[in-house]
Amino acid sequence: MFYQKSISQLFTEFQTNRKGLTAKVVAERLSEYGRNILTKAREKQSAWSIILFSQWKSPLIIILVVAAIISALLHEYIDMVVIVATIFINVAIGFFQEYKASSALDKLRQLVSYHALVMRDGVKQHVNTTQIVPGDILFVEAGSKIQADGRIIDAV
Repeated sequence: MFYQKSISQLFTEFQTNRKGLTAKVVAERLSEYGRNILTKAREKQSAWSIILFSQWKSPLIIILVVAAIISALLHEYIDMVVIVATIFINVAIGFFQEYKASSALDKLRQLVSYHALVMRDGVKQHVNTTQIVPGDILFVEAGSKIQADGRIIDAV
C-alpha cells in the first residue's frame, strides 16, 4: 500500500521527483493508463433499468399492489383493474420524471471541467483533471477538489 511506503520509495516506483513528470513521460502514461475518468458503464445502466425498477420500491406503489391483491382475493375485479392501472400510471410518470432529471444532470456534468495544480517539468501548471497520470505531483489548497488518488508528500 502506498501509505506505508516512504516518499523516496514512491518517487522511485513512479519514476518521478519533486520537479514532477516531463511532458514526454506524461504522454507515455496517458497512452498506457488512459485518461483520469470514471467509466460510464454504471451510469448507462442506471439510465433506465435501475430508474424503472426503483419506482416499484415506492411505499405508495407497495400499498397499491397490496390493495390490488386484496381486491382480487375479494373478487372485486373492477377495483383491482383500477388500482393496477393507477400503479402503472404512477410508475410511468415517476420513471419519466426521474429519467429526464437524470439526463439533465448528466448534461450539466459534461459542461463542468475541473482543473488541478500539478508540477510538471519543474513548473506548476493547471491541467484538466482528466490529464492527471500516475506519478504527477499535485498541489492541494483549501477548497480544492481532489480529482485523483494520491499520497501526501508535504503539508503546511
